[in-house]
Amino acid sequence: MPAKVVVVGPSSKVIQSLLSSGFEVVLMHEAEHAVMLDRFKDSKLKGTTISSYRSVESVASTLAVIGVDQIVGVIPGNEAAVVATSFAAAGYGLRSIPPATAVLCRDKSLQKQSWNAAGVQTARWERLDPCTVRTVSAVGSILEGAGIGFPCVLKPLFEAGSVGVVVAKGVEDVLAYVLESPGPLLAEEKLDLDEWHLDGVVRDGSISHLTVSRYVEPLLTVKTGRPVRSYVVPHSESASYGDALSFSNAAISPLLLTDGVFHLEVFGAPGDFVAGELACRPGGGLIVDAVETATGIDLWAEHWKAILGEAMGATPRFAAGATGFIHLPTVGGRINHIDPNVFSKWKGVKQVVPRCPRGEVMPDMSESSGASIAYVLMAADDVPTLLSGFESITERTEQLFRQAPLE
Repeated sequence: MPAKVVVVGPSSKVIQSLLSSGFEVVLMHEAEHAVMLDRFKDSKLKGTTISSYRSVESVASTLAVIGVDQIVGVIPGNEAAVVATSFAAAGYGLRSIPPATAVLCRDKSLQKQSWNAAGVQTARWERLDPCTVRTVSAVGSILEGAGIGFPCVLKPLFEAGSVGVVVAKGVEDVLAYVLESPGPLLAEEKLDLDEWHLDGVVRDGSISHLTVSRYVEPLLTVKTGRPVRSYVVPHSESASYGDALSFSNAAISPLLLTDGVFHLEVFGAPGDFVAGELACRPGGGLIVDAVETATGIDLWAEHWKAILGEAMGATPRFAAGATGFIHLPTVGGRINHIDPNVFSKWKGVKQVVPRCPRGEVMPDMSESSGASIAYVLMAADDVPTLLSGFESITERTEQLFRQAPLE
């Protein structure tokens, strides 16, 4: 009888990898993600609905219904499920991300506190609690004490993908955001520096593989309508990789991450990185696809293998040329008249993942870095040519928008 693995949260890549490796897979999903089962209707994937990926109670009780004696591990399939999955699995002695690591890799304030104590450089920051921060003078005093000026960045402690992130121009903006927040939040100085993401595999407390990538513009620019674009730094740039590896090893240790996969966002430049955020799961968008194209490493496969205690699956092989991805822009509130698959034959395009089908209302890019009509993976002979391709496909998308009816 095949070993049974539970995946909490929809990730087609981790499901496919587990099924291909001979596991019996049960997907715990919120009601809106039941469509994931349709993608695997010809497989042995089973599904069960839970109330929330964030609910320890819901995950734990559902594990009991499935039968904990039959389960070999519980894998979080998205960011929201990390903490609940960890605590629920630990309660039954099942393999998953350790609870202390899960919390440190989710709570942005605890994460930065741990980094600062270990000497890892971060932006200036402060945790703001709506229970105690209720006046303009209180906000001003706290931010001044932390050395945070304006504009500054405000963000929820437990979200991802730039959801709920805003730039505050003054104390009044901060107070309004705090008073509307359902819980504590993070205020940090806004860094006008280049932004990178470091995606790696950790085994026995040491990084066994690292891919260095750079955002063309900082992620916050998506709030002003600039599409997310990222490219993998060629492995020939050994100095960048050496500095990134040293910084990443310093960053994972205070968070107690000894076995798993991580997505670390940093600012600055090699040799002078500033830690932004770290998640103990593969990066979103097409980060996993870009890494696999450039290196042969499947981060979702390494995610579950690390949790289940299996050996690392692949030896990196570094492809020639340049690889990256772009989130094609939207016009928030308008009907999308573009079939995203029209770009599949565009020069350099390797993969198109539709996000807003034709006929649907487009999401506003200010709401999330994931707002897009489609994610597009591209490749080119070199980085300048790849960046030119990003610009061309963006211009074509915007041209098609201008030709579409105003609705």
